[in-house]
Amino acid sequence: MPSKHHKTTETDFEMFKKSVIFWMSYFKLGSWEVGFEHSDAHPDNRATCCAELGARHVTFVLTKSKWSYKVTEHELKLLGFHEVCELLLMRLQTYASERHPVGDLNDIVHEVVHTLENSVFRMANFQLQGMIHL
Repeated sequence: MPSKHHKTTETDFEMFKKSVIFWMSYFKLGSWEVGFEHSDAHPDNRATCCAELGARHVTFVLTKSKWSYKVTEHELKLLGFHEVCELLLMRLQTYASERHPVGDLNDIVHEVVHTLENSVFRMANFQLQGMIHL
């Protein structure tokens, strides 16, 4: 039986953007010029951030059609958090990649991001429920 593919909607994209904007503010990353894209430009990822470190420009991308299930509001908020955390660590990762294999660094960055997801995101999500809608 073929798998059913779901696409993210404009409403999903707006939720993802709200989450990114919230976490950019939370981590005081206001000096970045931020753009958003809702496309299949990066089909290997559900979401990604593409940054020009020197120019301090970042584009956050939510993939339209990578989904084998209908995406939830919680997951969209988590994706926004995840991508902002990657931006937060990107300069360090870029700097370290001059001396270490990129694959190893990517694993380490995601280990830190997952730790933040399971601590900062969960705590903030719990505290903010009912007070603010990301």
